[in-house]
This record gives sequence, C-alpha cells and structure tokens, in this order.
Amino acid sequence: MTSQRWFVSLFFLAILALVSGCETVSYDYVAPDSPEGKQCAVRCASVREQCISNENQRAKTEQSVCERREENDYRACLNSARSDKQIRNCDYTRHSCSLPNLTERCEEEYRQCFTICGGEVYRVVNKPGQR
Repeated sequence: MTSQRWFVSLFFLAILALVSGCETVSYDYVAPDSPEGKQCAVRCASVREQCISNENQRAKTEQSVCERREENDYRACLNSARSDKQIRNCDYTRHSCSLPNLTERCEEEYRQCFTICGGEVYRVVNKPGQR
C-alpha cells in the first residue's frame, strides 16, 4: 500500500470514528447447520487467518521501509545542516513510522464467506453508556 493510500485509509477510519460517536461494534456468529456448511466456515476462518497474517507482514514491511527512509532523510538533513538551528530543525522534521494494521478487510471478507456457507452474522452496536 502506498503512503498516500495508507493516509486515505487512516483518514477514513478517523472520520468513521468521529461519526460513530465512539460506539463499538461487535459481531455475533451463528454457525451453519449442515456438516458441509460447517466445513465451509472452517475454510473461511483459515482464509481469514492467512489474510490477517499477510496484512501483518505487509504492515511490518512498510514499517521497516518507513524507518529506513526516515533514518536516511534524517542523516541527509544532518549532513547538510550548517548551524545548530538547522540541526534542531532536522529533529523537528523527523516523522514517526507507526503504521496501523488494516485487517478489517479480512474480517469483512470472513463475514461474507461465513454467510455464503449458511451461517448468520449479526452486527451488534454498543453505544457509550449502554449496557
């Protein structure tokens, strides 16, 4: 994922959090009745775990690339600095490389797959102060 797509995804998640008013969403699952449906749901879970693993690896790789890029930019800034003020500016312009794991796509695909297998998925919205 490019840094621009990462920023757009992060921006969308921030807007979603503001609109939701800090409510939390969870899902209740009712397994399919048939043996075939249950086996299908197991395959869905396996695909979800692989998807999450891939997303975690992608995030780890992007984190590493970001850290290397930031370190290179910082060293280049220090090498071109001609005064204490410019050196301090290098410190101020240094960016953080904390990137989120965006595994929601994996969860959404799992819910769709689970439903196709004959299971049921119920979205539960919990609002602040609600029991």
